[in-house]
Parts: sequence; structure tokens; C-alpha cells
Amino acid sequence: MKRYLAGGVVVVSAVAGLGWLYRGSSAPPSPSSYLSERPAPAPSQPATPQPAAASTSPVPTTPTVPPSSSPSASSAPPAAVELKPSPHAVPAAVMQQLPKNHHVLAFTSSDFNGDGLRDFVVVLGRDDEKKGLNPGATEPAPKRPLMVFLQGASEAFVLNARNDQAVYTADQGGQCDPFLDGSEKLAAKGEFFTVQNGVACGQHWTDYITFKYSPELGKFLFHKRIFESLELNRSGSGPALVPGQRTVTTAQKAQPVLLENYAPAR
Repeated sequence: MKRYLAGGVVVVSAVAGLGWLYRGSSAPPSPSSYLSERPAPAPSQPATPQPAAASTSPVPTTPTVPPSSSPSASSAPPAAVELKPSPHAVPAAVMQQLPKNHHVLAFTSSDFNGDGLRDFVVVLGRDDEKKGLNPGATEPAPKRPLMVFLQGASEAFVLNARNDQAVYTADQGGQCDPFLDGSEKLAAKGEFFTVQNGVACGQHWTDYITFKYSPELGKFLFHKRIFESLELNRSGSGPALVPGQRTVTTAQKAQPVLLENYAPAR
């Protein structure tokens, strides 16, 4: 195992042993297995507590701000706050701010800054990006902008950051598209979101890059990058593919890297 400093981050590189190694698990990490949850704030206690009645509100099916488990003084516990707008579509107020000649490739949402409002991460592709993949193309595939919008009052959205490097382009995965061919392209939980690059044709690897919202800065910072690969098993027995390289790069608190300035080494 080696440790070295590169670009403001501490890099730990190692070759994985038998099985996928992720916090002692025998299986590859799930998209959000390493995303931390923000603890729920404790409610204030009133002067004269009264028994709490059972809530008749249905359990919401969308992410919510969890109520505290402490006893409530009101006649009923506070209802969970539903994050709006819907997580199943990019809001019109966000679509209006996207650059021209681009379309949405993927998006996800979470309450990144803890204000009870749903925020969005959107990845875009240029309308003509497939043109660069044609035989004989002389230009590389275009960048895929990643844009983060925080929601304000009256469902207005403000662009907090943009990065054109974290999402792999269409020609950076060999035979596959290293972003679109993945089963889950983005993951978000609490103040974290992860870009999930990876291929499973010819080469087999995943490159998960996680960012975290900083309430002190009001911006997103690079948090962690985990690269894992599979290689052909040349032993003549066992599975066809065995674990190969595993590299973990973590942020250095003394030298934070803003999302808009982050550029992963390829």
C-alpha cells in the first residue's frame, strides 16, 4: 500500500485481494453505500408537554426530512416535510437555465444544504455528441457538463456550480459509453452526490467520484474517488474475472477542491 500527495488530495493505492473489497464487504459497493446521512435536528421542547396522538398522515414515497424521535409536546407529531418539486422530472425553472444545443443525460436530487428544499444535479450532453463517434471523426467527443442547482424561495433555482471534467465523455470508455451504459449514472444522499462512471465490455472498471456540500462555504467540494477494476483470470480455474486495481483518493481538509475546479487524473 502506498500513500502520496497529488493535487491537494491524499491517494492510497492498492491491489485488491480476493473479492471486491469495500469496507470488508464481499460484493461491489452499492451506488450510495458510502454516502453519509445528515442527522436530523432535535426539536425544541415546549413548556407544558402533552400526550402525542398517532399521526394519520400516509408515509411519503419521496425523500423527506425525517422528524426527530424525541417525544413531541403537540397533539400530534410533526408531519414529515415532502421535498418539492418532484424527483422524477427536472423542474422547468432548471431547464430554462441549461445551455443551448444540449439535452439532459441524467439527473438526481437531494436536499444538499439542509433547508428542506429539493436541489438538483443535472448532467448534459451536446445534441451532436454522437457525430464525434463516427468512423473517421477527427475531433474528440464533447464534454458533458455537470450542473448543480440549489432551490430557493418560490421554487426558484440558482446554479451553484458547473464542472465539465467529472463525467466521462462518450469516447473515454473504449467499446462502451462510460457514463450512459451504467445502470445508475448518479447517486445522491443528504449533502453528498456521486458521479458513477464505468464500463463492462472489453475492459471492466468503475470510477465513482463523490462531492459534498460545505455549509461553511456554501459550495460543493471534492470528497472521495474510488476506482476499481476487474481483470481476466489467467490461473485456469475459478471465475473469468478477478479483482484488479483498487485506488481510493480522499480529499485533504487543508486543501479543499471546489467542484468547479475538480479535474480527475485519467
